[in-house]
Formats: sequence, C-alpha cells, structure tokens
Amino acid sequence: MGCMADVLVFGKKIEETKDLGEEFRKHFQECEDGRGEGYSLVLLGTAAYRMGNEEAALSHAQRAQALFSDEGDAKGEADSLKMIGELNWKKTEFKAAVRYAERARALYREAEKLDGEVACMYMISENAVRLAVKEGARIYSDTPVPRQAKDALEKGLKIAESGIKIARSGTLKAPELMGSLLCARAQGLTLKARFEEALNCADEAVMGFRELGAYQMEANALMLACDNLRALQQIKEAAEACDEALALYRHVEDKHGESMAAEVLESFKEFMQPAHPQYLPPPPGAAPQGPSVFDQAAQQAAAEAGQVARPGAGPQISLRPTAALDVKSGLSLDVVKSKILEIAMRITGADDDEIQADTPLMEAGLTSNSAILMRDELGNALPGVKLPVTLVFDYPSVAAMSELVVEQTGGKAIGN
Repeated sequence: MGCMADVLVFGKKIEETKDLGEEFRKHFQECEDGRGEGYSLVLLGTAAYRMGNEEAALSHAQRAQALFSDEGDAKGEADSLKMIGELNWKKTEFKAAVRYAERARALYREAEKLDGEVACMYMISENAVRLAVKEGARIYSDTPVPRQAKDALEKGLKIAESGIKIARSGTLKAPELMGSLLCARAQGLTLKARFEEALNCADEAVMGFRELGAYQMEANALMLACDNLRALQQIKEAAEACDEALALYRHVEDKHGESMAAEVLESFKEFMQPAHPQYLPPPPGAAPQGPSVFDQAAQQAAAEAGQVARPGAGPQISLRPTAALDVKSGLSLDVVKSKILEIAMRITGADDDEIQADTPLMEAGLTSNSAILMRDELGNALPGVKLPVTLVFDYPSVAAMSELVVEQTGGKAIGN
C-alpha cells in the first residue's frame, strides 16, 4: 500500500490517492485491522490536504492517531501527530503546532526514527519562533518583551541548535532539513538582534540549498539573509540578495514569493541612488515568515573594479589575482599554510600575528560575505584542488584548510 500511495501522492494524482485510501479503509475496517485503517486514514488525510480540504485532513489525522495509539504503533501515531501539527501550523496555530510536534518527536524517539525526530525539532523551532512574534517579540521595541514571547523564542533557538548539532554529527543524511534548521535558528537570532550570527546561518543555508538545487528554499533563505544584511546596514548586498531571490521565485513560479521580493526590492531603489549615499532604510521589524547569501553579480563587478568596499564593514578587500602555486610539482605544508595565511590576512585586513594557524577565521574578521571571496582566491591559488562551498564553516582555520589541501592533493603534496 505504501509504495503505491507514494507514487500517487508525489505524482500529484490526488483523486486516485483518495479513491485508493477509501478502498483500503473499507477493507481494513471489514478485517478489523486498526493499524491498516490508520495508515489508510493517513493516506486520505494527505490527499485531502493536497486538495485544499484542511478540515477533512485534520479529521482523518486525528482518527488515525487514535487508532495507532490503541494499536501501540509508535511510528504510526507519530506520523499522525506530525500531520496534525503541520495542519495547525498552516492555520497559524503555532502553540498547538509546537505541542503536537513535541508529542510526535517523543514517539519517533521511542520508535528510533531519527529522521522523524529531527523533522519534528524543525517544526518545534519554526513554530516557536513564529509564536514568539505572535506573542510580541520584536527586534526594536521600547517596551519589554513579554515573558511568553521570550520563552517561546528561547525554546525555538535551543531546539534548532540541538537539531543542527545532530545533523552535523553525520548520523542523519538530510541536507534539506539541515538548511531548514539553519533558517529557523537564523530567524530566532534575528529577533534577538544578533544579525551577524543570523546572517552566517542564512548564508550556510543558501549554499546548502544551492547544492541541492532546492530553488524555492534557497530563495526563502536569501530573503532571510536580505533582512539581516539590511539590519547590518549593508544595503547594496541586501538588495542583491533580494534580487537573486526574486529571480529564483520567478523560476519556480512562486507568485507570492515573487510579489514579496519585488516589494522589498522596490523599497531599496531610492536608497541605492547616488543622490542618497548615506540614507538607509529602517531596520526590519521581524524575521520573514519563511524557512543564503553570496552575491555573484557583486563579486564579478568588484573583481572588475579591483576591490570591494562595504559600508561599515572594515577595510577594503583586495581582489587582485592571486599567484597560483604549482600543485603538481609538490608542495610543503608550510608553503600551503603561508599562502592561505597571506590570503586570509588580505581579505580580513588583519595585522601580522593576529591570525595564528588555529585561529578561527570568522573570529579574526572574516564575514559570511567575504568567506566566498576567500574560497575563490584559494581556488585560484591552488588549481585542481576541490574546495567545498562550505569551506570556512567546515575548515575554520588556516591549519584545517591546509590539511584539507594536503589531503586533496594526496601524494602530490609534501608534508613537513
């Protein structure tokens, strides 16, 4: 039943899915098979939701949950509770969504279904952050944040961080879920006015979604990055992130997303005019309502100009071509470290001795926007070496990057 249902649901043959669900439900009722009837109800609930009948979907899910509970089927009950939570989320009943997701998470853990558990952690985090906004959490406010909003926000951040930790551990192969958790955490950090940290999360999510070809999710993450770039008064970068999101929304034919991005982009236009170089738009009032950003056009323009200058972003970053090392002839680890350190110091503007081999570069002045420049310059300096898109996140220091290069070149590199 499950395989056939999946084919129908994901093939968008909703009417066939509904008919199949009704047929299975009648069969299992006659056989007095509660577990089978429960799964047929989940199938019916999925079909009803795809057809826009949310009340029918909720009714099917609630009935399925009761049957699975009677049968002692933890996974089935968790699936049903998760569906109920998603339907409450759809109705903006965030507190109820959190409650059902927490119950589902506990059951997935009991059934040893890690993917289901982490999916619920994302639901809890996302809905907790939205609940915080609903309860009065604001980035800029003259009045204290209500206790309910503060508690919801802390819960959202804590759960997102725990989910990200699991996803990074390698025990879960779900890159889309990782990106969603990063976006949920970014929204929470935005509400706490921790804009640099939020931007780092959004940027990492963008890179992950881009590798997956998940254009809709990449666009959502770009809008989140735009929000934080604007708060950091990096208006040009914010507009470019928004413009990229707009293109992606158009590509996936998301009219709502396209309209939102176009409206935000329009608000930037007057601030980008030469006549108003110091005029900045007001900071965002709340995180965007959706689940990253390395602006390629800006980099190309900057490369042609020879530098990048960002308001309030410290020293200018030189983009003059980096002399390439002869990787094929063999390199000592010291030579690799020296080259990486040279590039890192130029991009961050750090003085001598400010960056040691084990110094995290993000703490030494490297930002989420300049991280991609770092990777590009290293790529030019080390031809043939495959550097991951998430280089600075996965290999945060000069020493770690040097070891990666030696590993990538294999026998071509000479150790100390």
